[in-house]
Amino acid sequence: LMYILLSHLFHVFRYLQDDHSAAGYRQRSRFYSISDEGRLLYAQRVAEYILFLAETTGIASAEKCLAAREELDSYESLQEFLGGISSS
Repeated sequence: LMYILLSHLFHVFRYLQDDHSAAGYRQRSRFYSISDEGRLLYAQRVAEYILFLAETTGIASAEKCLAAREELDSYESLQEFLGGISSS
């Protein structure tokens, strides 16, 4: 489950980098003006929401969601978070 969550977030980050239109440039400039700590916290909150949905709808068990939350909470830097995505 954590792999799926991290992969989706990775694809969002990749999408932001791959859009070379004027709109994509504006989006990237807003995104990159946010600190690494802010991006990490944002990504963690998005993943927590996805975990909430997975658990409350029964897509994943409470135990799996708890393990994924613990892994998610263990990341202390954006680089570590992105490394967790690419190593999965």
